[in-house]
Parts: sequence; C-alpha cells; structure tokens
Amino acid sequence: MTLSNPLYLLFAPLFRYPSDKLRDQTRLVLNAIKTSYTEAAESLRKFEEFVNRTPLDTMEEIYTKTFHIQAICYLDLGYVIFGEDYKRGEFLAHMKREQREAGNDCGTDLPDNLSNILTLMPLLADKELVEELSLMIMIPGLRKMLQEFDSAKLRRKTEAIKKKHKALIMEDLPDGNSYQFALAALLRVFETDFKKPLAEKPLPKPPIINPFVTSCGGPSTGISSQSL
Repeated sequence: MTLSNPLYLLFAPLFRYPSDKLRDQTRLVLNAIKTSYTEAAESLRKFEEFVNRTPLDTMEEIYTKTFHIQAICYLDLGYVIFGEDYKRGEFLAHMKREQREAGNDCGTDLPDNLSNILTLMPLLADKELVEELSLMIMIPGLRKMLQEFDSAKLRRKTEAIKKKHKALIMEDLPDGNSYQFALAALLRVFETDFKKPLAEKPLPKPPIINPFVTSCGGPSTGISSQSL
C-alpha cells in the first residue's frame, strides 16, 4: 500500500451524480484494478455491465433514489458511522479542516462525503491519519452501507414507504441495485490496502467543533443533507 493510492481518485466519480462520462470512468477503474485487485474487479464488472446497458436518465434516477430520496444508504460517512451522535459533528468539523488545508474542492457536498474523502486521502501527508480514516471510517462505513442492500432490509423499507404513500418506489432491478457492486469493489480495495489492524483511538479533534458544516468552504446553515 502506498500513501497516495491513485485508485481512490479513480473511484470517486462513481459515487457522484452520474454524467455521460460514467461509462468511461467505470472502465478506467476496472482496467486499473483487474490485475492487482481481482475480487474488487469481479464486483466492479457487474456495475460496469449495468452502467453500459442503462440510459443516463435512468442511472440518474437510480442514483438519486439510492443515496438521496428515500435512500438505501447515505454517502456522508460521518453520518453512516456516528448517526446523529455529537461525534458526527466533531468528525465533520475535522474533515472540513483537512479538506480546506489540502485544497480539496468539495463542491456542494459535505466534507465527509464518500467521494470527497476519496479525493482527499491521496493529498494527505500524515500516514497515520490515512490509516485511521481507512480502518476506522472507510472500511466499517462501507460495510455498514452494504448491509443496507440486504434483500430483506430493502423489502421492509419498500413496504414501509408504500404504506406512507410517499414518493414513487423504484422498480425492482433484475440484478438488484448495482451500486452495491461499486461499493463492494471499493471495500475490497481498502481491505487489500489495509490488512493490518490499527489500535483503536479517536480521530484528532479540531479546536472548534461545528456540527452544522454544510460544505468545505461554505458558511454554516444548520442543515444537513439527511434533513433535506
């Protein structure tokens, strides 16, 4: 494992809102991992097959309903790990500081968004922080996200939404929601890169804790992506 693994940068676009570049972006990642990360490549091939046969507007709808509207799981890793606990605010503030100091543009997403942490990690000079993020946030976070794609959980969630007569339900997909394969591929890469366990210890706390950060450089509004 190298400190600045370029694969993390390549994976980042797969978890952003889909564009007409998604097929090329997915193929680029697959070509990069197929030799050294064979298990990850097996998972990502399923995602690539889905992307190649699915129109962009359908991909946009699936992405939105997977990660935003009636989400299966969220992309903000602090929320995935800590939920509404105050530790989420501490982690979010710490990520905002790291993103700012690294000069990493988070766009309109939160600094603990999966894609933003993926683009941040190769910029970090602190090896210990990279290991902590990987072993204490990325790996357990991805595992928790993948648990939400369990068929029984999805059935219960779908039935609950139908009873409440809220937004339209996403039709069942023949191979299941294929974003799970992209997440599984990324998890396999991290599990391969970080095989040795790290003694548990808290992430460094920032001097000022602000649990209502809405973007890397933007002002606080008191609104999180989960409350929208």
